[in-house]
Amino acid sequence: MRARRRPSLSALAAILALCMPAGAETVSLRPAGDLVEELTERPRTVGLLLAGLHLGAARGSFRPDDIRLVVPEQLRGRPICLRLASRDGRYRALVPYVVAPDAIALPRLDFPSEHARQLARISAEDVAARIIASAHCDEGATGQVVAATIRGSEPRAGAPGSLTVLVNASDARVSVLLADGAGAPLSSVSPCAPIREGVTVVFTLRCNLPLPAAFPGGEAQLHLLIVDLTEGRSRRSFPVLLPPAAGQ
Repeated sequence: MRARRRPSLSALAAILALCMPAGAETVSLRPAGDLVEELTERPRTVGLLLAGLHLGAARGSFRPDDIRLVVPEQLRGRPICLRLASRDGRYRALVPYVVAPDAIALPRLDFPSEHARQLARISAEDVAARIIASAHCDEGATGQVVAATIRGSEPRAGAPGSLTVLVNASDARVSVLLADGAGAPLSSVSPCAPIREGVTVVFTLRCNLPLPAAFPGGEAQLHLLIVDLTEGRSRRSFPVLLPPAAGQ
């Protein structure tokens, strides 16, 4: 793994506050710490159950210069951690950022990878972006999960107001459900589709979850309903921060 030194999170936040002209909007976010990335022929098999959360459905080739963050109001001024990984596990990266208080609704995440050419050869649907609202940026970072968009994954290219949920669950059957903080369902249960072609190390299932038409955005719970042949039925829940549904 190679790392590049960046300013600390607190230093970057101070710079943003002092140097941003009045009335200006932040259209891109720079890394707020070390960019750590790995490109290998021997991928590690350890993965996360929830590998990625995207707004819309990815299309075309992956563009590392066009990763964008969906910014709900509750995320402004907070640190985040981007974990990016290819489905086959050959590429992984961890990058911290601080969301500027005046960031636009869909700012680009500056991603100065040393492997941009290799990444551009990957299909966008074979890349998982998992963004956590956390000051700690490592594989074990925990916190609210925030949706990203990658090339072609804006709502106009997929189902309007839908989420793509990328899951690593081996041979289990998984469905996804969105609920409010009290546990009341906000969506119907959507089954995930297994990926049957190619190498699946980072995620094995792709799920499409339509956002409810009246969803105002903000905090919610993403439930993964799992049926495993050996462990039976279980549920894993993740706190998420989401934008309003299209038209809200």
